[in-house]
Amino acid sequence: MLYNMFIDFFMTKDGNLLHFAYLLFRSFSALFTSLVLNFLFTSKFINILTKKNKFQPIREEGIHLKRHIATKSKTPTMGGFPILISIVLSLLLWANLQNHFIWISIFVIIAFGVVGLIDDLMKVFWKDTMGFKGSIKIVIQFFIAGSVLIWLQLADQSYTETSVMIPFFKTTLNLGIIYLPFAMVIIVGSSNAVNITDGLDGLVIVPIIMAATALGVLCATSGSMVLSEYINVPHIEGIADLAVLSSAIIGSGLAFLWFNIHPAKIFMGDVGSLMLGAVLGVMSIMVKHEIFYAIIGMLFVIEAMSSIIQVASWRLFGKRPFKMAPIHHHFEKMGWNEEKIVIRFWIFALLCAIIGIAGII
Repeated sequence: MLYNMFIDFFMTKDGNLLHFAYLLFRSFSALFTSLVLNFLFTSKFINILTKKNKFQPIREEGIHLKRHIATKSKTPTMGGFPILISIVLSLLLWANLQNHFIWISIFVIIAFGVVGLIDDLMKVFWKDTMGFKGSIKIVIQFFIAGSVLIWLQLADQSYTETSVMIPFFKTTLNLGIIYLPFAMVIIVGSSNAVNITDGLDGLVIVPIIMAATALGVLCATSGSMVLSEYINVPHIEGIADLAVLSSAIIGSGLAFLWFNIHPAKIFMGDVGSLMLGAVLGVMSIMVKHEIFYAIIGMLFVIEAMSSIIQVASWRLFGKRPFKMAPIHHHFEKMGWNEEKIVIRFWIFALLCAIIGIAGII
């Protein structure tokens, strides 16, 4: 909104003020705006939920460790709701609202956020630790993902292309007719992988910030004709504005981390994890670097795969390869304390982000 106002007004009045419309200025503004908004919203949200005794229900049938029941049962959830609001408001203020990439992102944020919010409300108000039925939730997520991909192809014919970029080798692989289901899996898989990773205080939000930073840098680079040609990545007109989205995610994530660091005052909930995972997946598709996202988000991949392997191994062979899944609980069972697991996983996520960026330079 402010971007369009600056362009429409100052272009004719005082060109010296056009720096307010520059991408770097708007990105930092979005970061600061989302940080301040989310800090204010979350602190208020915690007070409201605490006064109403609306806390995260903890499973007691052996899925979670006993100390989680003792220490986390009185912690509010749905912290992703203030994140969602702060990101959307920041985009409305600082993004180019004539850019279809921005509106697609806002749709993904709201759609996946609503799915997660319903899941959280079922857990909090109905005291149902299982929440939304898994099969129904997956079907809805795939429907949203398919709608997003159709919208993207209608808005820009270049997205009918079925090739994916291979990092490090600077080449492409044509997936043909399987590209559409592949892209849908990227979105839905990312959404649920981030959700699975969100199991310890502060664990998921820092890798999200790292992934958003890497994707934001890539979007800004791909949006620049000079920079994209220099590092040999596809130039995509208008994609640079997703750096504003990336900055909004970073700002709201930093504010959330203030409250989510151990011992957490609030949990993210599905409203945050499903939404953030989905929008990161969509960003990777819009910037045409899906495999790059798999590298920088390798922690999410490993967390999700550990759960899949655990279930498959038990059903097929009657054995569990991990002491508990997802894998962060396996390390808890090994005796690692929560802070050690979280910090070491952060380090791993940072290394993956660095490797991913190195793969496209």
